[in-house]
Amino acid sequence: AHVREIKAAGFNVVSPRLGGTDPARVRKVAAMAQSEGIFYVAWMRGSLDTRTGLKHVYPDGHDCDVFSPNSDELWSWMESTILEHARISLEIPAMAGSFLDFENYARGGSGNHYGLSYDDRIMAAFAASAGVALPPALAPGERAGWLAAQGLEGRFRDFQVAQWRERARRLRQAVDAINPSFLLLVYPAPGTLLITAALYPEWGTAAAPL
Repeated sequence: AHVREIKAAGFNVVSPRLGGTDPARVRKVAAMAQSEGIFYVAWMRGSLDTRTGLKHVYPDGHDCDVFSPNSDELWSWMESTILEHARISLEIPAMAGSFLDFENYARGGSGNHYGLSYDDRIMAAFAASAGVALPPALAPGERAGWLAAQGLEGRFRDFQVAQWRERARRLRQAVDAINPSFLLLVYPAPGTLLITAALYPEWGTAAAPL
């Protein structure tokens, strides 16, 4: 009944903020949309909560209860969820895309997901790539300042963004292998550094604009 009301109001897409990571519910809503001749995009967060994993670390050193944008866990979860959506789109063509919401409501959040993170993993990877030694016991709140003092701010940003772009590119390629016309949608826009510097150039294609 709700889908019929939405169509009657003049809309051509439905995107409930519940059930987007539950394949059974995604199939159910996609089938409802198809029966009414409109489209469905599955809503999901663009972040994954954690209390114990590799957290996002802000420039001032405080963290947030979500996985860092540099964590394998976050990207693996996004990929598995989005690829399942893409597979469902082959079964039910009304399933048009995945909608990723990058608003931040997690403990410790400061702005939307994601800006640069200063987590252990990306600091170690950057240091190895740049051929520099991190000072022993460099506290999270000292990392941004240390990079600036060494003249490494720009290289650190470019290194981290390149990591994001590579991950985003692989995900889009995996989606294309299933359904090249499957859409990826992001909010908010213009958006955070992750969205503007990595998802904009890698997730939009001629067949499936972002």
